[in-house]
Amino acid sequence: MKIITLEEHFQLAEIKKAVAKMLPSFAHGFHLPAYDAPDSQLEDLGADRLHHMDAMGIDVQVLSYPSSGIQGVPAAEAVPLARDANDQLATAI
Repeated sequence: MKIITLEEHFQLAEIKKAVAKMLPSFAHGFHLPAYDAPDSQLEDLGADRLHHMDAMGIDVQVLSYPSSGIQGVPAAEAVPLARDANDQLATAI
């Protein structure tokens, strides 16, 4: 049986910085009270993520970007950042 995890988050440092400029309350990024993954773990779409998946017996992850506050960034900056997030994810896949 394959193990598939849903709604696994990733983030991009560029988006986090852009959001922090506009919304200082988001300066520390996406946080859940029970789990606070380090930025390096959330930003990794490569070998380390695959290593952790293998260690936990995970075959497939469904990746998603957390509600990052990018909607508060001016469109001229937000659109290219969102496009870059999609492109980086497509490259990783």
